[in-house]
Amino acid sequence: MSNFKIAMALQPSAAQLLGLLVAVPDIARKEFTRAGWEGSMLLQRETQEETPTGVGAGGGLRGSIIAIKPVVSALNIEAGAGTSAAHAIPVELGSKPHRPPVKPLEDWAHLKLGLPYDEAAAAAWRIASAISRRGTKPAHMFKRAFERNRGQVQRIFEKAGARVRDQAGRRR
Repeated sequence: MSNFKIAMALQPSAAQLLGLLVAVPDIARKEFTRAGWEGSMLLQRETQEETPTGVGAGGGLRGSIIAIKPVVSALNIEAGAGTSAAHAIPVELGSKPHRPPVKPLEDWAHLKLGLPYDEAAAAAWRIASAISRRGTKPAHMFKRAFERNRGQVQRIFEKAGARVRDQAGRRR
């Protein structure tokens, strides 16, 4: 089983945000964890919306994309969305020609195309044959969700930084 995730890297004010983790770690850890959950859930939703609906027999790929628990340390804030679905990487990045397993394609043809199992088996072999000649096109659902929401996640963390500074100022 593979794991695939996309994590945010904060840019201009990252040094200032990390500085708050050193100056007031208890307040900063709480607020940045909260911001991490907000950003992660945003990326989860947006990535799910970008995920092709025809992937997987039961829509399993879309449903497998989850918010990743934020990790806040003195040097780093990690947050994002990911999946452990084995086929996530080839869906995201596309694939070169290869022979895919036929049984999942058979299930897909039965559930998504509404074919009886005898017809679904024949369709699955045709699909597998086409993939073995052409590969698959990339969906880039994680990449698009990340690029489209980078600014919003940055603002979420900047607002968290403002809350930290405000709370730290009231302590003095």
